[in-house]
Amino acid sequence: MIFLARGSDTMFVRSIFLIALLPMLSGCAAGFSSSGGTGPDLGRDEKQMEQLAQKLETDQEHLVDDLRLSAKPDCHKAQDLLKTICELSRRICLISDRHPQEKSMRQTCEDSRQRCEKSRIKVSIRCGMAP
Repeated sequence: MIFLARGSDTMFVRSIFLIALLPMLSGCAAGFSSSGGTGPDLGRDEKQMEQLAQKLETDQEHLVDDLRLSAKPDCHKAQDLLKTICELSRRICLISDRHPQEKSMRQTCEDSRQRCEKSRIKVSIRCGMAP
């Protein structure tokens, strides 16, 4: 507990108290972006989501090519790619969940889920595995 002294000591103690509060107050505001309260780090999350979506698309293309072009596909490799695709989708949707107001992020999440499911079906058909 701070005991207030008289005169100039009182002003000094109040100043110290306010200085001690400043880091706590600035920490409360740190979770909000300066772009009108659009949530935590929207720009960073958009960039990360874009990178994940590009990786997912590339991996899905490799998977489809491997399954389509091979008479006997490498099912172990196909399973690994499928796991990666679905994990990327999961991560994309986690980012989207942090920004429910962003329609484009929700659409990217839904697209990634569809890509995961389509890939799962293709692997199960070509490799004789349950989806």
